[in-house]
Amino acid sequence: MALDGQTTLTVHGLDGDNKAVRADVFTRKLRALLAGLGVADKVANGKSLCRSACNIDPLSRGIGVQN
Repeated sequence: MALDGQTTLTVHGLDGDNKAVRADVFTRKLRALLAGLGVADKVANGKSLCRSACNIDPLSRGIGVQN
């Protein structure tokens, strides 16, 4: 659950990928989230502070690489 000032990004894997999230999908979704946060920050504050103020907590399931 996200608290005030926090955003949660949830990306679900497809059945065809055995419910695993593909790295290209994750990075595309993360880029979209960061772009949206930057726009919202600029609208709310007149400038984008996200580059220095946005932090990413550890991923809940971690990152694993499968071949």
